[in-house]
Amino acid sequence: MPIDKQVYFAPGFHYTVKAYSIDATNTAPQKDYRFTYLELPILLQINFSEDLEQGAYLKIGPSLGLAIKGKETFKNSFGNVTNNKLKFSFGEYGYADAAAHAFLGYTFKGGFFAEAGIVQNLGSISNDDFGPKITPRQLTVNLGYFIK
Repeated sequence: MPIDKQVYFAPGFHYTVKAYSIDATNTAPQKDYRFTYLELPILLQINFSEDLEQGAYLKIGPSLGLAIKGKETFKNSFGNVTNNKLKFSFGEYGYADAAAHAFLGYTFKGGFFAEAGIVQNLGSISNDDFGPKITPRQLTVNLGYFIK
């Protein structure tokens, strides 16, 4: 949606998977965590070209996310694997998520586009005050087509 000649409101909808691992020690098993979020990015797109059909652009802005599921996997030294659902609450993992987005992209004649960017969580997805701070960072490449 146009705001100005070369500035656009560019909201989106993302299905995002975030994960991290903790290596095994002599006293603790390997732990793998996987979170699934639905995110609503609220982005501004600044076109570097006045040509609406093609050209380079920058997209920046925040997103708000909602956790829909999570899983933890423990693998002990014998190779036994245990899977558990993650608990989302005020003292465990957070339902809400916020992140900052920055993308550089190019739109080609015909409606195809390619963009690369970074997404940085603005806070920890762990609500444990005494636990680790988990702030995922994602590098992303997006390919797509604009439907007119």
